[in-house]
Amino acid sequence: LANQHLISGLIFLVAGWLLFALVVRSLHQLNRRWVVLVPAGLVLHDHLSLNEPTLFQRHELTQVGPASSESTSLDLTQGAYGLALDVRCATEHEVWPTSTSGVAEATSIAGLLCAPARPDALLAEAAKRKMPVG
Repeated sequence: LANQHLISGLIFLVAGWLLFALVVRSLHQLNRRWVVLVPAGLVLHDHLSLNEPTLFQRHELTQVGPASSESTSLDLTQGAYGLALDVRCATEHEVWPTSTSGVAEATSIAGLLCAPARPDALLAEAAKRKMPVG
């Protein structure tokens, strides 16, 4: 703009603002994925993988720990890097995974994989709350 290139400067300014808005929106979507330890158990709040937050009650949990490569649990990591945790239940648990078709269908699972940002802190806190960590 200072060199009298007003038109090209405005075009780049608008393009930069649009790109900035897109990046902020994408990062905000990733920031809304949580694993929450509550007194009743563990809540997975992940709008990218599940249609609604899901509570896994403490008495139904059989294992919360690092996932093995042979795990048959439902993968909700969305391809995230890092350590995936395997949350296993004693009985089948009903979840509502998101779908690209817009029609959600209930799925019964015995376990799921999630990838928290700090799996070590989550496992330490779960152990403090007397959840089956292993």
